[in-house]
Amino acid sequence: MTSEGKKGWRLGKMPKCGPAVGTDVPGGKKALVVKIDADQFDEIRNRAISENTSMAEQIRNLLQWGMDSLDDVTE
Repeated sequence: MTSEGKKGWRLGKMPKCGPAVGTDVPGGKKALVVKIDADQFDEIRNRAISENTSMAEQIRNLLQWGMDSLDDVTE
């Protein structure tokens, strides 16, 4: 399959997007698609490898740390 075909397939599977929209998934969670630059991807991937965790776990941790730091600033 060509990269054009893959791109079209992915776009066809994406949920409607907009401000603060996600897709419901089992377990009462939400899923979303996020695009990051290659350097950020490599940093997160390297961290996941060194800590023997998944990319998803690393991203969830980074989000939580960021949210916690925002809470510290607003308190």
